[in-house]
Amino acid sequence: MLNAVLAFLAMLLWFSSYVLFFLPDVLRWWHDRPYRNAMSEIERLQAVRAYAAWVRDMPPPPPRRRAGPVMVPVPVKPPIGGSPVPFPGRRMIGN
Repeated sequence: MLNAVLAFLAMLLWFSSYVLFFLPDVLRWWHDRPYRNAMSEIERLQAVRAYAAWVRDMPPPPPRRRAGPVMVPVPVKPPIGGSPVPFPGRRMIGN
């Protein structure tokens, strides 16, 4: 039974030493919460303003080509004329 009581006292001492050591940091963190929230809101507004200024200064996009049907060039026909040349070794029909 004494061992359990001593173990409980040792655990209580260990826990209270950690509480006393970290208590000022935790309290400072808790009390600075509104200041941190306000600073983060100010930083967010500054970022939004900087982005808006950056977007305002962007040049307009280059003009696009008009979308439409692609014009296919018409094939050029060779001029009609000339005379047929017989295949060597054959007679032409009608000669």
